[in-house]
Amino acid sequence: MISDYYKAVLWAVENGITSGTGSNVFGVGKTCTRAQIITFLSKAYGPVG
Repeated sequence: MISDYYKAVLWAVENGITSGTGSNVFGVGKTCTRAQIITFLSKAYGPVG
């Protein structure tokens, strides 16, 4: 199951979208907060306005 998301997570890390929740750690199985999603979108698409 985790391997299903490997390429997507690798892309996000390589493009500076996320660095995980700690040193080489990702919140596998945890829900993202609204703030985390906004941060991902801002890093991917730039600030609004």
